[in-house]
Amino acid sequence: MTTETMQLKSESAVSVPASGLTTIATIQNNSKKLLCFHFDVATQALDNFDVLARAHNGAQLQDLTPALWTSLPSGGRFLYASGDLAAVAAAGNGYFEMDIAGLSEIVVKASGAADSASITPRWSLQ
Repeated sequence: MTTETMQLKSESAVSVPASGLTTIATIQNNSKKLLCFHFDVATQALDNFDVLARAHNGAQLQDLTPALWTSLPSGGRFLYASGDLAAVAAAGNGYFEMDIAGLSEIVVKASGAADSASITPRWSLQ
């Protein structure tokens, strides 16, 4: 795959408290079809991991998080997940692939099982 067809992005670590969801990545889609999202977790485990999206810039964010990360529905937007992303342990990592055709923005949020979980997100758009 050439760099002309793939956009790579890496963010600094984000501190994720235990109370509420914290945005770890906001991804603008420029007519790409696939999001490959990887993240590393440090210090504390996660207890929640959500993916929201909007169809166009004026649309409300919609929660697209699957009911179970370990059992993705066939034919849905999520093509693969590396396990239960809502329960990744400290010093662990997670990964998902998502069909993003027709979406303008994807927002990934997480919550730590205890204060000061640290998440470093990386992704590519294809």
